Amino acid sequence: MKPRDIFGVAVRIIGFWFLTQAALWAYWAAVKSSNSSLGNAIVTVQQDVGSAVGHLLIGIILIAGARSWIWVAYGDEPRSLDEVVKDERE
Repeated sequence: MKPRDIFGVAVRIIGFWFLTQAALWAYWAAVKSSNSSLGNAIVTVQQDVGSAVGHLLIGIILIAGARSWIWVAYGDEPRSLDEVVKDERE
């Protein structure tokens, strides 16, 4: 695998991690909204929901925009020698 491929996999893994964190925050919001004594009482349900939404958005942006992040980090993919020769002939 080339470094740009490894970077793409890493971006997608981090995005997936953010999605799992969103699920965790949503779970705690659901538990607290059922008037349970579980969870951190200092953090409100609204804060849990806000964290869930924020993590969800970041995860979606990372996973859906992985190719864009690769382009920002590495630029255009290198062209093959055949493509270069073909362009020079035209």
